[in-house]
Amino acid sequence: VAGDGFLLNFSAVMLRLSQPFFATLPTPKLAKIDPSYCSLPTARLDFDNETCMAFGCLHAPEGRVGKGDERFFVEGHNFLTECFFVTQRCLHIGLIATINHFEKMLHDLIKLEKALDSPKKEEIHKRVVLLVVNFGTFLFDPTFVDMCSSFYITQSVWLLAQLESCRKEGLTEEGVVEAQQKLFSSVPEYGVKDMAAWFKFLANHRPDRLKSAAIHLMPFVECCVRLLQRPDLLPSPLSRSRIVGVLLAFVDRSDGGERSRGLLGPMGWGSGVVGELAAIVHTCPTVQDLLGPALLSTYAAVDVVEGLDVDKEDFDKYGSR
Repeated sequence: VAGDGFLLNFSAVMLRLSQPFFATLPTPKLAKIDPSYCSLPTARLDFDNETCMAFGCLHAPEGRVGKGDERFFVEGHNFLTECFFVTQRCLHIGLIATINHFEKMLHDLIKLEKALDSPKKEEIHKRVVLLVVNFGTFLFDPTFVDMCSSFYITQSVWLLAQLESCRKEGLTEEGVVEAQQKLFSSVPEYGVKDMAAWFKFLANHRPDRLKSAAIHLMPFVECCVRLLQRPDLLPSPLSRSRIVGVLLAFVDRSDGGERSRGLLGPMGWGSGVVGELAAIVHTCPTVQDLLGPALLSTYAAVDVVEGLDVDKEDFDKYGSR
């Protein structure tokens, strides 16, 4: 079984291969990415039982081409499509899992710091510190951070482009909505959750690493609000609460504490009144027009979630509301 180190290195390789189609605006290259890839029998990745957007769920398609390793030699998709979805999956199982491990260790470290002094606990404390430093060295590497951020910004631009691609001449508004639902029903939901988790992670722990990408974050913010405003495309309360969480992390003010996580704290790079990330959220036209009703519908969606519906470690109903 591959460990975190291997998957992070593999993620870095895939991000390098994806760099030619990184974009902050829709481009002809992004138009070549086929949104139906995950549902096709020629897909190299296994998306069986994968939860998708718009209440979709992928199952092993009939006529699957090749068995086992034979699928890796099947031709049928352009390089951009396969590179995009392979990178997306690689970050899902590599980067996001590593982030979860890192935050758990950081939580354990804080607990150890509050524990009573003893030689054994001090030794454990040193080991946890070493692990956190090792993880942080890779996760906060400027080049790696820029590539991850660029990929998720590109994904946001691509998702917005898919929404607009369904607006064709002669279609009524109901027809556009149906076309969008059909298109997004084969797009894995984890892509949305992962990009929200990544930017929230940086905003909470190292907002200074976002400074170079801040100028390009408007499409990400717009994508978040547009999806939040469409419960028919993003029905999952968990995904919706993660989007709210990352937007809050962008605008969260410092309380002046020693370990402030807000953008205006000691680790931040705000102007003293409102940080650059906060300004992006505040000045986004989509936020001003659509965020209020979207938050109300999200609050209602989170409120009906029962304890058995979700993993308690992955979802805090009270905190989300």
